[in-house]
Amino acid sequence: TQLMILDLKDITFTIPVRIDSPDRYQNLICIINYLLAFDTNIIIYENGPNVGQIIYNHKNVKIISEKENGPFHRTRYLNKMARLATTKLIANYDCDVMFPHKQIVKAYNILQDNEADMVYPYDGLFVNIPRSLLLTKGTEVCEQASVNTLNPDDYPNFGKSSMGGALFLNRQAFLDSGMENEYFISWGAEDWERFRRFVKLGYRVGRVKGPLFHIDHARKQDSSESNPHYQKNVTEFQKVDTMSTDELREYVKTWPWLSL
Repeated sequence: TQLMILDLKDITFTIPVRIDSPDRYQNLICIINYLLAFDTNIIIYENGPNVGQIIYNHKNVKIISEKENGPFHRTRYLNKMARLATTKLIANYDCDVMFPHKQIVKAYNILQDNEADMVYPYDGLFVNIPRSLLLTKGTEVCEQASVNTLNPDDYPNFGKSSMGGALFLNRQAFLDSGMENEYFISWGAEDWERFRRFVKLGYRVGRVKGPLFHIDHARKQDSSESNPHYQKNVTEFQKVDTMSTDELREYVKTWPWLSL
């Protein structure tokens, strides 16, 4: 059944991606189709050695491509997109995650009603699903991708207190908080650092009941502990985690990306 298109014009979904496998491309297209059940805004930041691979023509979808051979510096791309967004709200959004549509609407409404400064559109339950579930029968395409009717108990559970995948934010609060911490490169611990920092700085953080569905994909260096920056990332998290509120405020003021 065709979803009623809901107005989510006040938010921009910012999606950083490196197309490191056919899985990743397919997942991204799934996610875009899924988000366009809403009247909303999407910015995609494609970064990697081979860019220009993403083709998606839609007035609400903006694609930025940056050729780069180095590590996937996700925090930097999210910050660039946050600056480009012109909406009151933004969503830091992974290219492999989906939520029942009602959870997205709820997270959006909590921010619109000023009941929180940042909201996770799920309660921490992280569930892994095969892409085949979303593909239109007999094809390699997900045209009407939706996870609205899936039962999370039917799939492998990757954790119950996840802080990753997606976070909906009041854009101004995000800019004031120090944004993403760009000392985090590639994968590891940045989701926990962000959460701890927001709480410590006094922002109101909310959660929506329900699961996150992660679409399975091949795992390369940039999405595992094998990346060379992993240990540095963990150290940076521990540093922020042990600071007092005042120390953290002073530390954030030294971040070079805030004066761009």
